[in-house]
Amino acid sequence: MITQVTVIQGDAADDSTISTICERAIKEEGHLDFFFANAGIIGSGETIPNIPEEAFMECMRVNVLSCFLAIKHSSKAMAITSKGKEESGGSILMTASIAGLRNGATVEYSASKAACDTTSHISTVT
Repeated sequence: MITQVTVIQGDAADDSTISTICERAIKEEGHLDFFFANAGIIGSGETIPNIPEEAFMECMRVNVLSCFLAIKHSSKAMAITSKGKEESGGSILMTASIAGLRNGATVEYSASKAACDTTSHISTVT
């Protein structure tokens, strides 16, 4: 059995990038079985009174929006069946962090990884 892996560099929080990745999988392979959402930035390291709004929102954009877009586009692609995939489905793996459950990193990072974790829990497709 030959396993093929395609790696594409891009902005994980860009809708067009993620939709293109999923469309490419369907075009080239006929199906999408697995999506690994592994984006993350740490944040400013400041205390809440000193965190610039832009720094907080950029951390949320990269760490949370990327997970949302991964689920949004890869779940649609995983629903497509083909000769090589007679039943719909697949796996989406998202990297969160223990910091999302308790303090252990920057404010922005911990908050964003908690949001990533919650997004994965509430988006389970059965």
